[in-house]
Amino acid sequence: MYNALGFGKGDTILAIVAIVIGCPAPWILWNYGERIRNSSQLMKGIARLERPGARVALIDSRTLTIF
Repeated sequence: MYNALGFGKGDTILAIVAIVIGCPAPWILWNYGERIRNSSQLMKGIARLERPGARVALIDSRTLTIF
């Protein structure tokens, strides 16, 4: 990108992309965070772990079996 556009225009494009992605991110996470967490398989597993009497078996580093 810098070879084709030079440092001035390349930096400007990079800064615009960072602002477009970075500025709305806190608002999006604040408003949609609960929905994102509820759709997560990890959070569903953690919710099952928090119930009384839950037993857990760790199969390997990527597999957690709850029974």
